[in-house]
Amino acid sequence: MQEMCQDIKDIDLDVTEKTFQTNIISMFAMSKYALKHMNRGDTIVNSASVASYMSNPTLLDYASTKGAIVTFTRGLAQQQAKNGIRVNAVAPGIMCVNYTSLNILNADYTIVGRLCNQQLITIRQRLWIL
Repeated sequence: MQEMCQDIKDIDLDVTEKTFQTNIISMFAMSKYALKHMNRGDTIVNSASVASYMSNPTLLDYASTKGAIVTFTRGLAQQQAKNGIRVNAVAPGIMCVNYTSLNILNADYTIVGRLCNQQLITIRQRLWIL
């Protein structure tokens, strides 16, 4: 969940709460109930974001949840190591989707110098399936 806000004094706390509920609280719940069904050698892979390392000033709540996911993943990995369950996270880069404003995104933030888009992902998924 992402909703842009130019200044924290204008942030909608209901949206912030929903962002945290969607992005991090649900991860606690999913992990809690999934672990009951997991065995030694199984793995949890969480979805963080490059936003957790390179925050965008208009996405404070979103970037904060992604930072929380990184910290949650590290802690859960340490906690579950004794059970032989690995916990990792991936941190995808910036991706242009319909609701992403290109005015605030900059390809300079990316390693490859361009933003990802849905078409590139679709092509890669087709190649991976083949």
